[in-house]
Amino acid sequence: MKELTIHHLPAKGRGRPRVRVSYRPQEGAQARERETPFKFTVTDEPRRLIQWYLEEYLVYPWGEFRNRAQQVEQLMQQLGEELFEALFGSRETSALYAHVADDLANTRIVIHASDPAGIALPWELLRDPTRGEYGDLARLAYAFVRSQPDLIFQPPAPANQETFNILMVICRPGGPDGDVPFQSVARPLLELFRPHRDRIHLDVLRPPTFEQLARVLAEQPNFYHVLHFDGHGTFPQGGGRPAQFYGQTGAQGRLLFEHEDGTPHEVTGEELGGVLAGKGVPIVLLNACQSGMTRPDALYPSVGNQLLKAGACGVVAMAYSVYVQTAVRFMARLYEALMNGAELARAVALARDDLRARPQRFSPVGDISLRDWVVPALFEAAPVRAVTKPVRALRLDPALLQDRQAKAGAEIECPEPPAYGFVGRDSVVLELERAFQTETVVLLSGMAGVGKTETAVGFARWRTETGALDGPIFFFRFEHYLPLTQVCDRVGQVFQPIIKEQLQQEWHLLNAEQRHRLAVSILRQVPCLLLWDNFEPVAGFPTGTPSAWTADEQKELRDFLSELRGGQTKVLLTSRRDEPWLGNIYRHVELGGLALVEAQELAVRVLQRAGLQPSQIKALPDYNELLRYLRGNPLAIQVILPELKQKTPNVLLKEVQAGQATLSADDPAQGREHSLTASLTYRLDTLDPTLRQRLGVLGLFQGFVDADVLAAICSSDDAPEFIRGLGREDWIGMLDAAAELGLLQRVGTGYYTVHPALPWFFHDLLHTAFADHLAWLERTFTAAYSAYGRQLFRLFQTNTQLAMSLLRAEENNLTHALRLARHHERWDDVAGILYGLNQLLTTQGRWAEWERLIANSEAEVTNANGEPLTGRENLWIALLGHRAKIFNYRRDFKSEQAIHLRLKDHYERASDERNQATTLHQLGMIAEERRQWEEAERWYRQSLAIAERIGNEHGQAGTLHQLGMIAEERGNPVEAERFYQQAEALFVRLNDPHSLSIVRASLQRVRGGERK
Repeated sequence: MKELTIHHLPAKGRGRPRVRVSYRPQEGAQARERETPFKFTVTDEPRRLIQWYLEEYLVYPWGEFRNRAQQVEQLMQQLGEELFEALFGSRETSALYAHVADDLANTRIVIHASDPAGIALPWELLRDPTRGEYGDLARLAYAFVRSQPDLIFQPPAPANQETFNILMVICRPGGPDGDVPFQSVARPLLELFRPHRDRIHLDVLRPPTFEQLARVLAEQPNFYHVLHFDGHGTFPQGGGRPAQFYGQTGAQGRLLFEHEDGTPHEVTGEELGGVLAGKGVPIVLLNACQSGMTRPDALYPSVGNQLLKAGACGVVAMAYSVYVQTAVRFMARLYEALMNGAELARAVALARDDLRARPQRFSPVGDISLRDWVVPALFEAAPVRAVTKPVRALRLDPALLQDRQAKAGAEIECPEPPAYGFVGRDSVVLELERAFQTETVVLLSGMAGVGKTETAVGFARWRTETGALDGPIFFFRFEHYLPLTQVCDRVGQVFQPIIKEQLQQEWHLLNAEQRHRLAVSILRQVPCLLLWDNFEPVAGFPTGTPSAWTADEQKELRDFLSELRGGQTKVLLTSRRDEPWLGNIYRHVELGGLALVEAQELAVRVLQRAGLQPSQIKALPDYNELLRYLRGNPLAIQVILPELKQKTPNVLLKEVQAGQATLSADDPAQGREHSLTASLTYRLDTLDPTLRQRLGVLGLFQGFVDADVLAAICSSDDAPEFIRGLGREDWIGMLDAAAELGLLQRVGTGYYTVHPALPWFFHDLLHTAFADHLAWLERTFTAAYSAYGRQLFRLFQTNTQLAMSLLRAEENNLTHALRLARHHERWDDVAGILYGLNQLLTTQGRWAEWERLIANSEAEVTNANGEPLTGRENLWIALLGHRAKIFNYRRDFKSEQAIHLRLKDHYERASDERNQATTLHQLGMIAEERRQWEEAERWYRQSLAIAERIGNEHGQAGTLHQLGMIAEERGNPVEAERFYQQAEALFVRLNDPHSLSIVRASLQRVRGGERK
């Protein structure tokens, strides 16, 4: 086997880096080496573009982004060719490459880099321009490996096992709403492994703590062939969403395990390597975003490099946040090659080539091509294999994945898998996993049609396939009368052979009390899962409705659940409401709609089944807003999306919002036995006429209702008499009554959600009850959300978590209010609403959507010269500020500064000193970003002088902190400490704990002499 090694030699002093290229015709032969200057660099902008392409493009592949993606693909090709030229452009190094150029299939290419600048280079892009589009060396070579110089390592002999053994660690310390789906790679891999269970053994680490990992590896040394970490990787100082949440400035790359309580536990590669040492695990797969990432200005290398230094044999990591579908295809081919006896490096090469040969990835417009084969990176100390001989020939084919769920283990009367497959629900599965770590009984509640039954059964099958259950899954329907005796009988019938063998008893000969005791005994000892579906009728539903169960029978069921607590069997109940009558014996988990990515997956399946061809789906305009309006409700998506055959997304959204959409007569969702529409129509007729009339106001709300907003609308003196003066408590009482009928779901005190498939109910009520007041109601609605948008924008500064929770819930209401405000030309209302949307979209990283909103508003506010139209000046000022924030995100400081200089002049003319001080502070921030310390200090001192004159203590404190930062940067710790102390005193007086913690961290740093 030939070997071509590229040694990156870091720059010394002010010199340039160099590279040393080595060639060996075979293992053990004398190496021929040549050294040459290395002039290749990658600036921040190309890095950001490539990261956007690999991490974000598939989520929003419409319009201008398709063109941008093509440009990035060309950029990646260009960088690869420039890197090739930098390495082999000299006559000496070119001669060495010539020895392998025509025999790459028998060549091992090794990259040696020990410093962050070298590790951070995109070596996987390396491309021979003479081979055109087929010149990617990472695919053409027999193996393409990253390593480090001076590693002293001898890989252990692979363990001889009858099965291929995998220990999977699934960590989501960000919680159920984190950015990486819980079952992301594990669930599809289970589908691929299912036909080969006799040859593949998969264990999921429960709980996913670092301490539990150490315990399991110590108890089973030399057993596992692969440690597969599926979760978050972080790298500080830029790069990806998880780093923003968990990264720490100056810290090295980490993996995020969990503590027992689910909070993050940051683990370095050195620490993980220490646990792995001597345990005989030859290969580590890091299916963790950014686990292979570093940056040229970083103090420490990536997690993959750390593991090599700690003694790991071979590590596969991800240089970017990786899409699930990419990871699944890559891992399927990788595992297949490893199990068939291939070296790790060869297995990675085959998996990369599979990604390159099959570039189609799922998106909201169907499959599109993505060049993501560069994402996986291989770190290897020496060639390593997982097995000495193949675990019998097998094939893992991702093309066989269909519905991502099938029956698993023993299922007793469980429903068939869903018609469209078990899509998503990763956040709920994570919540249920965590709930069952400490509880025996869990209640899963949600509105009708949201998919409670499918989620419960899907979770049960997941538990079975990941080794949490030894016994069967029992499914019981409580929508009709079902006493406890039938539950016990079902258990006894399944375990009858064991009962007869151990007790010499026939189940049918036992009396009721004996059956009860024996069923409880069995369930406490055997890990089973009981699913009690549609449990709400047991106590009467809606509240006050007579129950088919007597009080004694209800108590029997409650006592039975109590008896199971602490045993091996778990119980999952589903209901359309909370069930407090059961007492304090269960954990409550609420089920909402699908996440956007999950809703997109279901939408494409629905569109395909509705008869749309791939080309038609790809031609659809952006329909994300429609999915968001439907709030990810599976029933709503299945009912509404087929209408895209006849209507554009915008037209369909408007019709659904207005309640005018007519659905196809042959839509199967309308013919179900317990039709959601029919039942709610029946219940609606039982409402008090005045209450029904007042509920017409809800026709304006878009899926989420806040009693405070309703009270604000009714506080107007111009309000119709039948709603005038209604307060928050009045509305809570009425909305609770509507929730009992299934029209709403209560999600907190004063907060409710509307079933997204039923807007026509409230539309009809709105136009009936407010026929003479529609224009007034729309204007009042926009005014209320303008004030609310500003309020949430301010709340974000003091209570970020609460503000974001409310903004996510109110997004559809804010966008609807924005449309109405534009229609009624209420420009000050537009400004207020945009403040709320600004905080939501920019915090979530949805910059393209935010910029589109700003551009649309700018077109309505300014004349041909870019000056504000009469009556729209306030909105114009606000839009300038928003545009400046967009320039800041792009790091276009020149354009951002021009806007703030323009705003400064405007506020000076208007004698608006408060905003003038804020603008001067922003100019200081821009100068500080550009490392123009004197200019930054000048702007900050001007801002501080105004803030002191007008008594704006919060502004003073913030500017004093920034002046301290400037002093620290300029090497004056004494002056920095003085500024920080002044800022600290002000934040104490203002009772601002968040800002106080930041300034105290600065004080601690400067007093300790640490680098900032």
